[in-house]
Amino acid sequence: MEYLQLSPTEVDDTVRRYANVLLARWSGSLKSFVANKKRTLIQLVQITINIGYLEKSCDSLEHYISKLTNRNNGSGSTTGHLVTLKDQVFRDARSEVEQQIDDALRDKVDAFLDLGLFLYLAVVQKCWFQ
Repeated sequence: MEYLQLSPTEVDDTVRRYANVLLARWSGSLKSFVANKKRTLIQLVQITINIGYLEKSCDSLEHYISKLTNRNNGSGSTTGHLVTLKDQVFRDARSEVEQQIDDALRDKVDAFLDLGLFLYLAVVQKCWFQ
């Protein structure tokens, strides 16, 4: 890295900037993956759990970048950096998945209530014809 003729802070910020670009692209891929096909309720819940882990892993990525660029000052603080990792980059993907979970749950409840109404009408109709 000494051949780049950049200060250590500039190298660190550049790595963080490109990490943010990578995370944003990953989030976009997740959103398109969920939007393209009809996913089951179990798949949507698992995707939400995985996105939660991805959000939590941003802190570990912060520390790894600091360690990689030799900028770790021992405290793990990133206050001297102009660019920080955006741990909320997955927020849109998570909210979209949660919306689909809500829709899937509503569909399941509607199907359950429709089945109950169908059975009720079948019993009423049977009693009426007897």
